[in-house]
Amino acid sequence: MSTLRARAIVPRLARLAHALPVLWLALALAVGPSCGTTYCYRGTLMAPDTTGAEQEFVLYWNKTERLLWFDETEGTVRLKPAHGTAIGFNEDEEGLIFRNDSTFEGALGREVPVNGECGRVLTARRVVDLPEGEILVVLWCRCLSEDEFAIASPMLQPRAQPYVFVVQRTEVAAGTDCSGAPVGLRPLQP
Repeated sequence: MSTLRARAIVPRLARLAHALPVLWLALALAVGPSCGTTYCYRGTLMAPDTTGAEQEFVLYWNKTERLLWFDETEGTVRLKPAHGTAIGFNEDEEGLIFRNDSTFEGALGREVPVNGECGRVLTARRVVDLPEGEILVVLWCRCLSEDEFAIASPMLQPRAQPYVFVVQRTEVAAGTDCSGAPVGLRPLQP
């Protein structure tokens, strides 16, 4: 009787052994998209702001890279002066664009309507495609002060030539704010 049981079990074990690779693949595909490594991309630049004063500007964004799934970004590319408010370069069909939200006016002889283009990231058309290294940014708007009580946030001085930010990639915890010096940054090992 025990030989009959053994003969019945052997084919079942063989089928299970053949199914294991498929089960492991299904498990990897189910868990894989949620696993990944998050990086902070951040570069600084000393340049004149719209008031003429030199200050530090930070260009930053987060990206999660996955081995078995698509890379994704957390938000958009942000440009923040050391003493001011960040602006965003959002993805649209034209690329990474900073649009006038009615608090900016054209400069360099440009008329820029509300929702008109005030600047652009020239290095890539999508955040997920931006590399580590030199990132080219051009701005042609300046802050608009609506009345004597409004305080305009200084931004990069508009100019025809692009600004060059040298961006470095650092591994971070998901959701880390890359605008300042976040806690827990670990430089990547070469």
